[in-house]
Amino acid sequence: MKHVCSAILSLLFLTIFTSNCFSMTRTLKTDPAIVIVAFGTTTKASSTYDFFDKQLKKELPDKY
Repeated sequence: MKHVCSAILSLLFLTIFTSNCFSMTRTLKTDPAIVIVAFGTTTKASSTYDFFDKQLKKELPDKY
């Protein structure tokens, strides 16, 4: 009887925890990702990001 209770409890916990994991899955987005990389440790490096920001807003004004 003890083994039956353990099996039932195990199945119950398995069901509860796996259903919670499946409900938290993310959906994939169809829009492409934009990755901007600039190298530099000076304050002059921020001008690179400003340039990319202007270009991005120019090319994709509806989204940004």
